[in-house]
Amino acid sequence: MSIVGEGSCKEGQRVGFLASNTFPNRTFSTMGGGARYPYPKEVWSPSGGWWTRPKNWAANTAIAGIGIAVVTYYVFKVSARNEWRYIQPDRPIPSMLWAHQYKEKASGSNVTSS
Repeated sequence: MSIVGEGSCKEGQRVGFLASNTFPNRTFSTMGGGARYPYPKEVWSPSGGWWTRPKNWAANTAIAGIGIAVVTYYVFKVSARNEWRYIQPDRPIPSMLWAHQYKEKASGSNVTSS
């Protein structure tokens, strides 16, 4: 076994990059950049700052997801209500399932296109 690169972390721990997949009786430090250090509190970042993992991240994500779903639903409804095809498709297309133009034709009313 050969050590390709070697560095040190804390006293008594050695970090090495091994050329083989065998790990001898050495202690390796864990990844992650070390402990949290003091940082300037007056600095604001749009991405959240140094350590961005607020305690209520799951609730915030759920609220954002629900908001996006509600807005998407209403945009879809407005789009389906206003959709009108002047050139009729030659085969069935998915929007025929929700477009009011084709729902009116299916119900038997007389629809004229201009």
